[in-house]
Amino acid sequence: MTILLVVSSAFAQKVTVNYDKSIDFNKYKTFSWARGIPAKNALINMMIVEGLEQELSKKGLAKVDRNGDLQLSLSVAVDVDLQVTHGGWGNNGSGLMTGIPSGSTSGAWDVRRGTIVLDMLDGTSQNLVWHGAASDTLSHAPTTDMNKDAKRVEKQVKKAVEKLIKKFPRSGS
Repeated sequence: MTILLVVSSAFAQKVTVNYDKSIDFNKYKTFSWARGIPAKNALINMMIVEGLEQELSKKGLAKVDRNGDLQLSLSVAVDVDLQVTHGGWGNNGSGLMTGIPSGSTSGAWDVRRGTIVLDMLDGTSQNLVWHGAASDTLSHAPTTDMNKDAKRVEKQVKKAVEKLIKKFPRSGS
């Protein structure tokens, strides 16, 4: 699963989510972190990771060190746009029905500054099962003061993470 945070100048967050609606997400009990690109600012990266872990625990998921039922990946771009690639997309169903690409082809997409993208992959099949994006997340460009930057974006990051996970199709613990 891939999570992508990118920083940009904007004022309103827009959250979009898509997932394989044929899956019972209550079957997932654990998650672990996989690959990704961490934020250049370690404080912001930690803020995002801890926020996601906290929100997922409210949904009844437990973090494990490895081999989670769901695999998460965090990629963060603060001052530039990114292109993210992912191999092995699939949901054992039609991408037309779910909006999630199916099959074993690799995919690439552009992620603009100011956007958090979170992808969740099934830990066994490695198929993409959930995709969420929070655009226009951060309203200030980074400076050379990492502490100041982290403090300045704390509320926006927290709000984006909460909005993303609120749309995760699983009841709480």
